[in-house]
Amino acid sequence: MFKYPTSFITVLFYSLSIVVSLTLSLPAMESHHAPNPTSDQISAYEMFCKDYSHLQLCKLEFTLQQALAELQYIILNDDPIDDSENFKTKRKSAFVRFGKRSNDDDMLFDKRKSAFVRFGRSVEDPINGQKRKSSYVRFG
Repeated sequence: MFKYPTSFITVLFYSLSIVVSLTLSLPAMESHHAPNPTSDQISAYEMFCKDYSHLQLCKLEFTLQQALAELQYIILNDDPIDDSENFKTKRKSAFVRFGKRSNDDDMLFDKRKSAFVRFGRSVEDPINGQKRKSSYVRFG
């Protein structure tokens, strides 16, 4: 029924387990460090990834390099910066803003392009001093 007798497979697994247990029990394994790769090994790896760039190993290595660069950028540039003055200039839309508004947060708007369609408020807005319904999101 089987190609190899079961006793042969049992002996093979038993010898393999002995080899693994002896390898893991060596005291030198704890202090063993991987040797630094030589320039020949690095160039061989780069040549391999150049030829076989579609393999997951090369893609994973590139992704890890990007992640390490991002982490290094985040760690080195972790200074808290107060951007409250620059927030108005960075805003992409003058009409929709997320976050609580301050009382002195008035923006000047240019003349509307259409007299019939109005999004937001203009300079001559008569309801400038009225209280908004929501202090967090403003539409118009």
